Amino acid sequence: MTEFLASDQVIDFESSPICDFLDASGWRELAPRDAAERAYLFVRDEVSHCYDSQDGRVTLTACDALRERVGLCYSKSHLLAALLRGLGIPTAIRYQRLRLEDGAFCLHSFNSVWLDGEWRDVDARGNNGSVSAEFLGALAFVPDSSQGETTDQRYYAEPAPGVVERLRVATDALTMVLPSEI
Repeated sequence: MTEFLASDQVIDFESSPICDFLDASGWRELAPRDAAERAYLFVRDEVSHCYDSQDGRVTLTACDALRERVGLCYSKSHLLAALLRGLGIPTAIRYQRLRLEDGAFCLHSFNSVWLDGEWRDVDARGNNGSVSAEFLGALAFVPDSSQGETTDQRYYAEPAPGVVERLRVATDALTMVLPSEI
């Protein structure tokens, strides 16, 4: 489990902004499940998804997403992983391969959290008129296997390099070419 508690350049929970935020949140005093739910709700509801808010700012790291309060699913999952790992809760990055309206594929990112002795999926993408995700409940998207959509069954300790590179070079979240492979 140590790899799912690690900090890195993207899931940067050892940085001052994340540490200060966690110290001020009061979540460290809660039971792990309650702390995880509070962190999840914060990322889902207080950090806007770029498409929903039509905000082109590109965020990559957990600190970026926390500071800007905006991000694509990737940076929102990085932030949730950082917050939870900063609370000592093992957290993985997960991916789904989904079909876009134009027929192309993209990756969607969500998290799995180790709670009560098992991995539990959580998707803090953010709710809107067509997306409704709940803590330890429904994910934002249900892949349609007849359309070639899938959920990758692996649990990643670090974000996929292709995702990181796309975010690193992007200048506008609304027009960037989304990654389609891990």
